[in-house]
Order: sequence, then structure tokens, then C-alpha cells
Amino acid sequence: MDRVLEVGGVAAGYCGQLFAQAGHEVVRVEQPALAPGWVSPEALDLLLHRGKHRVDDVTPAGLAELAAAADVVVLEAPTADAALALGLDQWEAPVRVAVTPFGRTGPRRNEPATPATLLARGGVTAVMGDPGRAPLTLAGHLVELQAGTLAYTAASACRLAGRAEAIDVAMLEVVLSQSQYGDVQWHCTGEIQRRGGNRAASVAPADLFACADGLVYVHGAPIFWDAFTVFLDRPELLLDERFTTPHSRLVHRDALHAILEAVLADQTRGELLAKADRCGVPLGVVRSLEEVLADPQLEACDAWQRVARDGVGTVRLPRPVGRLLEPVPHTRSTPVGDRERVHRAGGPLGGVRILDLTHVWAGPLATRVLADLGADVVKVETPRARGPRDFGGAVPVGGFLGGEPGGEPWNAGAAFAKQQRNKRSVSLDLDDEAGRSALLDLVAAADVVIENRRPGALAALGIDAGRLHALDPRLVVVAMPAYGTRGPARDRVAFGPTVEPMAGLTHVVGYGEDEPRNSTLALPDPVAGFQAAAAVLTALGRRERTGMGGRVEVSLHEAALSLTAPFLVAHQLGSVPRRMGNRHPALAPSGVYAARGSDDWVAIACRNDAEWRALCDVAGFDAELAGLGLAGRRARHDVIDVAISRWTADRDKRATAQALSAAGVPAGPVQTAPETMADDQVVSRGFFVPLDHGTPMPGSPVHMGGISPSQWTPCPRLGGDNREVLRTWLDYDDGRIDALEAAGVLVDAPPD
Repeated sequence: MDRVLEVGGVAAGYCGQLFAQAGHEVVRVEQPALAPGWVSPEALDLLLHRGKHRVDDVTPAGLAELAAAADVVVLEAPTADAALALGLDQWEAPVRVAVTPFGRTGPRRNEPATPATLLARGGVTAVMGDPGRAPLTLAGHLVELQAGTLAYTAASACRLAGRAEAIDVAMLEVVLSQSQYGDVQWHCTGEIQRRGGNRAASVAPADLFACADGLVYVHGAPIFWDAFTVFLDRPELLLDERFTTPHSRLVHRDALHAILEAVLADQTRGELLAKADRCGVPLGVVRSLEEVLADPQLEACDAWQRVARDGVGTVRLPRPVGRLLEPVPHTRSTPVGDRERVHRAGGPLGGVRILDLTHVWAGPLATRVLADLGADVVKVETPRARGPRDFGGAVPVGGFLGGEPGGEPWNAGAAFAKQQRNKRSVSLDLDDEAGRSALLDLVAAADVVIENRRPGALAALGIDAGRLHALDPRLVVVAMPAYGTRGPARDRVAFGPTVEPMAGLTHVVGYGEDEPRNSTLALPDPVAGFQAAAAVLTALGRRERTGMGGRVEVSLHEAALSLTAPFLVAHQLGSVPRRMGNRHPALAPSGVYAARGSDDWVAIACRNDAEWRALCDVAGFDAELAGLGLAGRRARHDVIDVAISRWTADRDKRATAQALSAAGVPAGPVQTAPETMADDQVVSRGFFVPLDHGTPMPGSPVHMGGISPSQWTPCPRLGGDNREVLRTWLDYDDGRIDALEAAGVLVDAPPD
């Protein structure tokens, strides 16, 4: 087992927690908090630091000594120079990870930042909230948790490979990685994703609706439209010309939503959820924190760790997402390393074979992270996986690569291509016995199989975890169902936006007590994607030590639970988390303020008295305001907000942020997709990479040796690697491959 040294705040703490829960020894060096958290220090400490060794008052020489005894050092620092000053580059640990707001290079590497200012600069804040009102920041610790997860994944990959590396994780780039399609949509269609309250921009109906005892989130994805009319008891809507196509439903969204409001108003959340489950349509109910803690599905999935706390009793903490459920003893006689391997991009996972059976977003993002780290990822697709041969004038979400469908529109979907770099594609007809046989052969040649279909979908093809492990007991099988593979909700249909309210996130995000808001970013998907990649590394590390494969589960529901975990713990410790708009419970001021220009805004936050005085100096505020301590600023937050708003109103948002940053005050302009892609820090680090038809694709927030984007490959064509993979993975000869092609089992285009 490794010895891990952890230094820093929430991101480092979460990374260290993942190492601890994987069985490693973690030593935490206590440091002054980088910034106050959204909940009490007691709640964060219980959530992040149980089971670790603690060290206080360490000198630089003492830090160096601890690092020399460690296998991995994870340091979270407020700036690049702060990491340097602590001596990171001189520490002797084989793997050294630095997590900083902007990364260790670039013009902003030493600027102050908070998660709220990074969310603004990274394009998230611009798409949250209501049109005509201030954009909305996200409550909680998404930025730090996702950065910590990636730090763990990258460090674990290096340890698995026995590589010494210095790893640079930039929080701003983590924020940029949370968007499903806004960046490619801008480049490919010229459309800028805008905020729309609780409405989804590309789907109707998709919104929060009032019912008899609360709120429900409805997501009428096109594939569920027929079932949705049954759910509403309005089958005549199928013949209503206003609603016959996804586009027409968007055009007539208001009329459709009016129908929903009338139908849902007299039914309870429980009744609607049960009916949605019977009809097979995605729906989520807005739950309080208490209701989340009492959820029978989470209990059935064994989602909680129970910890005794003096004066409180038993506190429920979310278990680590991606825990190993069923270890399988190793009985294989042929070592994995003896098989021919494809090393991609020189990353630490070179030679690890991953069979990708995922679709949509969460699963493909997980395998993209692993492919970026050098794994040989083979994506198995059905002939219709990317859509029809003829799109009939329809445009996929995110547009077409290069703005045009070209001769193969099924290969030109920008949002799809965004998740598929560094992978290879094999397209099989799995309705055919020969296709299923080839799939099982691929499984037998893989180290990891990852899928995010509904529970039972693979079993229906004669493929389940038991059969897969019979082929190779060392195999790691990762399932990413919406609500888990056990419990009363195991078959519930879901998308990220319907899972958010079920996990309590909507309870803490919004403009105020009576104005809840969904994130509009389907956050359970990218969170589950990052966590699934981390879970793969945990399972591979365990297999390396014990020879045991097994089954790993990463549900969207439990992934979303990690976002609300701080609030759930705080609630059990006696505090009352509430929606605060753009304010922060422990910072003042903290907000999003109007700037000069149409819908231009700037996020500003002061973490301490010194930053507040610096803001007052820059803005020219009077001595009375400048002399306020935290308690005074919190009491007069309304007055301060008015003063800041008057100052920012006739100033450019970037100039305002730059002036404050130069004075040591965290600030960030609220940027849309084209602005984030042109941001000087983002450009200087080459984050966006023009892989596909010149379309800039987001890169990796993980920077280290051997994974240069210059070596990356673009999204493969459907079935573009059929012959190569079947030869190199399975030793199929040309005659056998020719026969599969002639039978229509192995294809490279959708059927006519």
C-alpha cells in the first residue's frame, strides 16, 4: 500500500479521502484554510478527513522530510508560486500533484480565485439562473471535488505504471470540463448557450413544475415522447401538430408546459414518481435533505457509512462512489502483460485495455479520461448508435463538426465527437449471435469493461457480470446505472437533470428560499464520469496487489449525492443549509454584479478582511465600509452589494476583474462559451485542441509527461477500427473478418 501526503484544502482533502478509502495510508498536514467552506469546518472535517493521520505545525524542512517518506504528495495551493514556495519541486516523492486555481503556468497562475470566480470565468455561471436576472453561481464544492477526483485518478495511474511524475491540475480547466456541448455548439453553429431558469435549452418539456405537495422536474427527451403522453393521460398529444417533432415541441414549449401545469397540479410527488416509473419516463422530485437521508433506494444500495459522533449520535456519510461490490479471485494462468498492447499517447495507462459499452455523456466522459491517460479504449457501437444514415435536415445537439453534416452525418455530431478522442471504434450488430460472440471475445481480451445501460440490458443479450468474470476472473466490470443495480428504483429511467433534485442539490441551489433552480448542466453526469474513471484506477490497483477482479458500480444518483454530501452532514450536525442566491454563508461580500454591456457580469468574493480592504481601495469606498469586519459585512451585505453594483455598472467586466485580481481580490468575469475559449489563461495553456475538422475540443485538466495533446487522435469513424482491433485484440484472420462484414455483423455505417 502507498503512503500519501496530503497538504491543502477541500480538493486535496477529497483526493486524500479517495486514497484512504482505497486502503492507503494518508498523512494530512494541517494548513490554514484556503477559504471558508459552504458548511462548518466540523462537517467538512468529518466528511473529508476521517481515518487519516494528522500532523500540525510542520516547518518547510519537516514537510520535505514527510514528502521524502511518501509515495504520493497531493498539494492544493492558492497560487502557482505558493506551491513553489512550499518546496513542492524539491520534494522527493515519486508522484507529486499540484492542484491550483489556474495551473502552474500561464499569465493568471498567481491570481487569487475562489470556486465562484472560477465558475464565472469557466462558463458555468453564464448558463445558470433566469434570463433578465443575475446569473446564478453553484452552491457547494463541485470544483474542488472534481479536481480532487482527477488528482487521485492521475496519481493512481502513475503509481499503477510505476512512473515518477509531476502532475499539474488546474481548477479552471476542471470547470471547463463540466460542459456537455456549449463550447462545440458555439464553434459549430454560432449559437451561444444561455441561461433559461430551470428549462433545458434543447428539450421540451424540461422544467420544474409545481404539484400538490412540492415540485417535480420533468424531462421529456424525444425517445420518451410516446410514453410521456401516456404518463400525462393525454395520448391525443401524439396527433397534435404542435408537438409531433422535438423541434415543434421547442417552438410551442409554452403551450406544452401549460398542459403539464394543469395535469400535474393535483397529484403528489409520490404519485407522479410512481406513475413515471410505471410509464418508463424520466422524472425527479425535489427532495429536502431530510428526505434524501430517508430515501429507501439509497438504503437498499448501502449508500451510507454510519459514524458515531459525540452529542449527535449516528451520522450518515455517503460511501465512496465506485466501491468494489464483488471481488473475484484470480485463477487465470496467462498474465495480462503477455498480450499485445497498444500504447496511446505515452500515458501511464499504456497497455491497459478498456472495452467501452457506454453512451450519452457520463460513461463516455469516464472512458475519455482513461484514454487521455494512455489506455487503449475500444468503443463497441451498434450500427445505429450515432443516428441514422440520413438526418433529414435535423441537427444534433451541439451541431455538426465544421458546421456541415458532410457525406457521413452520423460521424459528424460535435457533442458526440467531443467525448471520443483517443478511442477506437468497433461496430457490431449485437442482435446477431455472431456479433454477441465477437463481443464476448473482446471482453475476454480486455482488462476493464464499462457500461451505463439500464440494469439488465446486457443480461438480455446473454452478457452479465457473472458470465464476463467466467471469461476472465481478473476482469474489472464497471456499471453506471442511473439509480444502482439494487433497490426499488433500480429500473427508474433518468437523466442528470432529473437526478439532481432526487439527491437534494436543487434544495440548496437557487435565488432564495422560494426559488429553487436546477443547475441546467446535468451535473450528475460529469461527476459520475470523473468518479467512474477514479473507480477504475482503484479496482486496477487492488487487482495489481491481490489478483482479484470484480464488479464496480457508479450510479448517477450516488454521484450526485457527493455534491450534496457537505450539506447532508451539516444538516445532521444541527445546522440549516439554505438557498442563498449568489451569497456565501462564510464570505462577505460574495456575489455576481452587473457590469457595463448587455448581460455582462462579474463575480467577486472576499475571503478575509485584507481582501475586503483591498476591494475598498480599488473601488474608492469610504473608511466606514472599509473598516467592517466579517460580522459587520454580513450584517450590511445589502448595503455593500448596492455599493459594489454602482461601482461595477459602468466598468468593463474584464477590466474590473483584472483590477481586483491585481490587488489580491478574487474576481472573475462571467464568460460565455466564446469568451472562455478566448480567455488568455486558457489559450496560453492550449486547453482547447482542434482535433476534429478544426473544431476546438476541451483538453485535459491533468498536465504531466507523456500525455501531450499533440499525440491525441480524433473521434474515430463508426467502425473505423473494426479490422485492426479484431486482428490485434483477438487474432481474427482476414477471412473471418471478411465473413462478418459480408453477413452485416461488422459494419462501418448505419443501415439504409
